[in-house]
Amino acid sequence: MLEKTDLSETIIDDEYKKSEKIFKARLGELQRKAWELKIPIILVFEGWHVSGMTEDINRFILSLDPRGYNFHTMCIPCYEDSLKPFIVRFWSEIPARGKIAIFDRSWYSTAIIECLGKEKSEKRMEKCLEEINYFERQLADDGYLILKFFLHISEKEHKERFKDLKKNETLFILDENENKGRQDLDFVHNYKEYLPFVEKLLEKTDMRHAPWTIVEANNRGFATLKIMMTATHAIETYIEQVTRIPAEQTIKYLNIETRDIPELNGSILEKVDISKKMPADEYRKLKKLYQQKLEALQYELFKKSAL
Repeated sequence: MLEKTDLSETIIDDEYKKSEKIFKARLGELQRKAWELKIPIILVFEGWHVSGMTEDINRFILSLDPRGYNFHTMCIPCYEDSLKPFIVRFWSEIPARGKIAIFDRSWYSTAIIECLGKEKSEKRMEKCLEEINYFERQLADDGYLILKFFLHISEKEHKERFKDLKKNETLFILDENENKGRQDLDFVHNYKEYLPFVEKLLEKTDMRHAPWTIVEANNRGFATLKIMMTATHAIETYIEQVTRIPAEQTIKYLNIETRDIPELNGSILEKVDISKKMPADEYRKLKKLYQQKLEALQYELFKKSAL
């Protein structure tokens, strides 16, 4: 997923300023509309450390009424929380109907730290991702709109930004924890080592009801604008689905005021990796497994229809 991302994407300052002004106004309108319709919205921000996530979130929330959203950031769990399944901690932070919850890192970073851990157990990680998928599916089924953004930068850009921070003697958010022996947090520094795990995490949790948007964050202006545009289109579409009967739905992805904004997403087909393949033995094994699952599901549907 990440290897197909074009990190050379950029936008000139004049276009950025013009587009940002339009999207800020539109996001404010959509927040008020979602409040009236009692639509709960969850925005998840993940990405590499020093990818500019905090700055992009700050720009995004400037257009919102602070009474209508809650901001959450990842923190080390207390002793009591550490005794609970990791996903349980986030249930209390789910927004009420009509409100927005913004997560600056979330259950995904928690999964990498606590489920992957020092031993880098892929089996344990798989279980965590399965729990996350169930968690998000429950929320989506209950009417929550879930938007997930992963801010991606190149390894070269990652190293250069770390150097700039150290040169300016800027403290890292997690430095204090590392000094206390929290070496399990090294995923924020070790780009190459954790890239395969991040790729797997994104692929396993990219669902129709909670899709990932990969944000090309080498250029900060482009990243901010893509986040705003994606959120605007998603909320507009969701509101239209809620308020119109199927025969009336038009699903307009761009408001009339934004039709001249440069396209930021590109073709989804261009990012598809058609070189992927699977060994014959693994194919036969998985085919049999999923045939059995489909058979069981079909029988369950038959039983329900007979009631």
